[in-house]
Amino acid sequence: MRAVGTQQTFGPQSHLDLGRHAVSGYARYLGVSEADFLKSMAAPPSAADAAEGVIDLVTGKAPEGSRVYIVSGNGLQAAPA
Repeated sequence: MRAVGTQQTFGPQSHLDLGRHAVSGYARYLGVSEADFLKSMAAPPSAADAAEGVIDLVTGKAPEGSRVYIVSGNGLQAAPA
Protein backbone atom coordinates (compact mmCIF):
# COMPACT_ATOMS: atom_id res chain seq x y z
CA MET A 1 0.00 0.00 0.00
CA ARG A 2 1.19 3.50 -0.79
CA ALA A 3 -0.11 6.63 0.88
CA VAL A 4 0.09 9.95 -0.94
CA GLY A 5 -0.30 13.32 0.70
CA THR A 6 0.10 16.88 -0.42
CA GLN A 7 1.41 19.95 1.29
CA GLN A 8 -0.38 23.23 0.78
CA THR A 9 1.47 25.39 -1.72
CA PHE A 10 0.82 28.95 -2.62
CA GLY A 11 1.51 31.30 -5.44
CA PRO A 12 0.34 34.58 -6.87
CA GLN A 13 -2.40 32.89 -8.91
CA SER A 14 -4.00 31.22 -5.93
CA HIS A 15 -7.77 31.01 -6.19
CA LEU A 16 -7.98 31.08 -2.43
CA ASP A 17 -7.27 33.91 -0.05
CA LEU A 18 -4.74 31.57 1.58
CA GLY A 19 -2.23 32.17 -1.23
CA ARG A 20 -2.53 35.94 -0.99
CA HIS A 21 -2.31 35.85 2.81
CA ALA A 22 0.74 33.58 2.68
CA VAL A 23 2.56 35.85 0.21
CA SER A 24 1.73 38.87 2.35
CA GLY A 25 2.80 37.18 5.58
CA TYR A 26 6.09 35.80 4.27
CA ALA A 27 6.98 39.14 2.66
CA ARG A 28 6.23 40.99 5.90
CA TYR A 29 8.24 38.44 7.93
CA LEU A 30 11.22 38.82 5.59
CA GLY A 31 10.92 42.60 5.49
CA VAL A 32 10.49 42.80 1.71
CA SER A 33 7.70 43.91 -0.57
CA GLU A 34 5.21 41.35 -1.85
CA ALA A 35 6.46 42.00 -5.40
CA ASP A 36 10.06 41.31 -4.36
CA PHE A 37 9.02 38.16 -2.50
CA LEU A 38 7.20 36.86 -5.58
CA LYS A 39 10.22 37.66 -7.78
CA SER A 40 12.35 35.53 -5.44
CA MET A 41 10.21 32.48 -6.20
CA ALA A 42 11.84 30.78 -9.18
CA ALA A 43 8.61 29.27 -10.50
CA PRO A 44 5.58 29.72 -8.24
CA PRO A 45 2.96 27.00 -8.71
CA SER A 46 -0.47 27.69 -10.12
CA ALA A 47 -3.58 25.74 -9.16
CA ALA A 48 -3.22 23.80 -12.44
CA ASP A 49 0.39 22.89 -11.57
CA ALA A 50 -0.73 21.50 -8.22
CA ALA A 51 -3.56 19.51 -9.82
CA GLU A 52 -1.25 18.05 -12.47
CA GLY A 53 1.27 17.09 -9.76
CA VAL A 54 -1.36 15.21 -7.76
CA ILE A 55 -2.59 13.45 -10.90
CA ASP A 56 0.98 12.41 -11.74
CA LEU A 57 1.41 11.02 -8.22
CA VAL A 58 -1.77 8.94 -8.19
CA THR A 59 -1.36 7.65 -11.75
CA GLY A 60 2.24 6.52 -11.20
CA LYS A 61 3.84 9.17 -13.42
CA ALA A 62 5.89 10.75 -10.61
CA PRO A 63 9.69 10.77 -10.88
CA GLU A 64 11.09 7.56 -9.38
CA GLY A 65 13.44 7.30 -6.43
CA SER A 66 11.74 9.67 -4.02
CA ARG A 67 8.97 9.68 -1.47
CA VAL A 68 8.81 13.46 -1.23
CA TYR A 69 7.94 15.76 -4.11
CA ILE A 70 7.73 19.48 -4.79
CA VAL A 71 5.22 21.05 -7.15
CA SER A 72 6.27 24.30 -8.82
CA GLY A 73 5.66 26.09 -12.07
CA ASN A 74 8.17 23.60 -13.48
CA GLY A 75 5.94 20.65 -12.62
CA LEU A 76 6.38 17.76 -10.18
CA GLN A 77 9.94 17.16 -9.03
CA ALA A 78 11.58 14.91 -6.47
CA ALA A 79 12.56 16.90 -3.39
CA PRO A 80 16.29 17.07 -2.66
CA ALA A 81 17.38 14.49 -0.11
